[in-house]
This record gives sequence, structure tokens and C-alpha cells, in this order.
Amino acid sequence: GRWSSPAMDVAHGQVIFAGGDAWLYGFTIDGREGGGAADRAAERAASTPKFAWKFDANRKAALWQDRGQGDRTSIIATPVVAKDHLFIATGQITEHANTQAALLCLDLAKARLMAGDDVSDEIVFNPKVDEGRVPLAPKRILAADASAGDVTEKNPHSALAWRYVGTDLNGNGKLDFAEIFHRSISTVAVKDDLVFAVDFVGVVHCVDAKTGKAHWTHDMESGSWSSPLIVNDRVLIGNDSGMLLTFALSREKKILAENDMGETLYSTPIVADGVMYVATKSRLFAITQK
Repeated sequence: GRWSSPAMDVAHGQVIFAGGDAWLYGFTIDGREGGGAADRAAERAASTPKFAWKFDANRKAALWQDRGQGDRTSIIATPVVAKDHLFIATGQITEHANTQAALLCLDLAKARLMAGDDVSDEIVFNPKVDEGRVPLAPKRILAADASAGDVTEKNPHSALAWRYVGTDLNGNGKLDFAEIFHRSISTVAVKDDLVFAVDFVGVVHCVDAKTGKAHWTHDMESGSWSSPLIVNDRVLIGNDSGMLLTFALSREKKILAENDMGETLYSTPIVADGVMYVATKSRLFAITQK
């Protein structure tokens, strides 16, 4: 199955799907709808999406286990395209165990250069299969089975810019709870080379879009189904406790407001025409300046 919605790289005519198998798939639309008396059937044929590239969001040694007990993840969130890069958080459905996952950044320019290719960061071979000359096909449970003789190699065609799993911000030599990127169902928000992501346990991460290193994190001490929303110089995130937090769009952590909406916030706030709409479990609020 799959949960993610597709994203469009408008500048280059590519549509990107995140599959339930945790692979990202890029398709190119070569043609464009034109005017005049051109043959509409030919135009439709020209605009049929064509496979461009694919990327495995999991490490090849990651194992799928029942109810999410393994370290192999799915993709629930929607990809985000910004400045020729793609950002996506991995995770599983909310009923499954919530362990460490990853926030990924792909270089779409490199992905496009490798048209028709696998641009994952690793590829799998087995010396017993075609003398190890042909990469193995994807496998659902375990992509690289060491017990069967599978081996992994770095993919020279990889489009991975960085993989964020956490940052040791306090310098104690380990990743504490609030420094780990856990499984997420939320879509990230990107602006001014900052990526804002929230994981399912409610840790907010502000990550450098160029380096993949965290500037700061914040534990909301409540899970989150909501996605971040950037409005001008502010970042809004809701959580299961009904709190709507407002952060400054900054490399330093600044909490500007914490508003109690009275009940669980599952959805993402929306701003339109100067009004912010916030849906809680049973109410819809419209908030504006007096």
C-alpha cells in the first residue's frame, strides 16, 4: 500500500511518487499541451510520464518485521522539492513501533542526469548470481541478506545529498532522545536553507538544508500528526496535546508562542487571505488580527 501524495518538480517537468515500499520514483513528462490544430492524441502520447529514476530510502541491511519492530521504514509523508533538491522523512503508520528513521535530501539535478537509473546510495550484488556483475532486484523484507552471500557497495550514481538520523547537539558522544530523528508521518517545510521536520513522538528538528546537520531540536513532549507550516518568518506546528507552537524561522531556537487549542491537533494549520484556519479533533477555528 501507499500513503504519500505525489510531488511535482515544476521547473523540470518531473513528478515524484513515494511508494509504500519506501522507494522514490521519478517520472518525466516530455511533452507539453500546446495550442493550434496539433493532433491531440499525439500530444497526449508525448506527455505520458516516462520512468526517470528510482531511489531506495532504506539502508540495504534494514529488516522489515511485523508491526514495525524492524528498522526498515515506509514513507507516509509527501516529498518536498526546493532549490533542485528533494526532502522526505521516512516512517511507518502510527500503529507501529516508533524507532529511529531518517530525513533524506536528494540532489535532483544528479538524479536527472542518471535518467533511467537506480540513484540509491547503495546497490546489492551476490557473487553467486551472474558472477556478481548485475545488481540484485529489490526485495521487500531484506534487500541485502548477508546469510545468502549478498554484499553492498556504494553506488557511484547515487543522488543522495545527505541522510539525517540525528545530531549530537550537546556533545556528550551519543544521541539523546531529543537528538534522534524518529519515524515521521509529517511533510517537511523548507525556507532560507532551513528544513523543519517533526517526528511522530513530537520532536521538532531544524536542519540545515545544505549540510544535513541539525541547528536545534525541541521535544514538545507530545506526539505529532501535524506537518510544519511556514508563514513569513514563523513556523507553526501542532501536537496531540492540542498545543499549537510558533517558532521563529531561525538557526537559533526561539519559541514565540504556545497556544492551547483545547483538544488534539491532527492536521496542519492553513493560512489564506490573512486568516489562519486550525482544525482540532471536533472544531474549526478561523483566527485573524482584530
